[in-house]
Amino acid sequence: PVFNAHGNRTLLGGGTSSVAVRTLMAQADEYYADMGDLMDTVGEKIADMLGVEAALVTSGCSAALTVAAAACMTGDDLEKIERIPDVSGMRNEFIIQRQLRIPYDRCMTISGGTLVEVGDVDETRAEHIEAAIGPNTAGIHYLALGDFPGFQSQSKRDRPGALPIEEVIRIAHSHDLPVIVDAAGEVYPTDRLSKYIKMGADLVAYGAKYFGAVNSSGMLTGRKDLVATARKHSFIGFESDA
Repeated sequence: PVFNAHGNRTLLGGGTSSVAVRTLMAQADEYYADMGDLMDTVGEKIADMLGVEAALVTSGCSAALTVAAAACMTGDDLEKIERIPDVSGMRNEFIIQRQLRIPYDRCMTISGGTLVEVGDVDETRAEHIEAAIGPNTAGIHYLALGDFPGFQSQSKRDRPGALPIEEVIRIAHSHDLPVIVDAAGEVYPTDRLSKYIKMGADLVAYGAKYFGAVNSSGMLTGRKDLVATARKHSFIGFESDA
């Protein structure tokens, strides 16, 4: 055992679940369930609570990012879905600002995506993103922390000049590209659980341990069509849609 003075941290086991959560988990463990029906029903309830189009429960924020990237690369094409991570013939590039790189952005590559870094040492400008958009661009990735004043000065790295999320969304949508936001721990105040979707982002990934769930739990929220496709890339899609 260790004394945790860091808060909800993945490498310390995430967080300790409440008595209420543990009790409900124990009760649920007494029964079997149709997982496809369970996941769909839970997703609908979460979406209704947050006021977003759709939601999908995942095994952590990392999994949410992985299936989000996959959804943007394949669309609803079953042949492409079955070929992942073979992305030949698919758009598989995701633009990401240099100032917003973190180790977890590699989750976007697990399903076959490629990260295209833009910006220089001092800043990222709109023209950097515009110049990187091409026939293989599948979407733009954004780290939610970049939207907070003071993030650059508080970071251990030098990250000046990241382009604001509003501008990124504007550029992406002008090229008919989706924006995927990594908002892993951005859950309090709770309006952050719908903030980025309401701003116009297409898919947003969260880690559920940050609001009292177990470590390997998370969710993907956003556009109904993209969330439905992300579902097809999960074990629920493989099993229940077979």
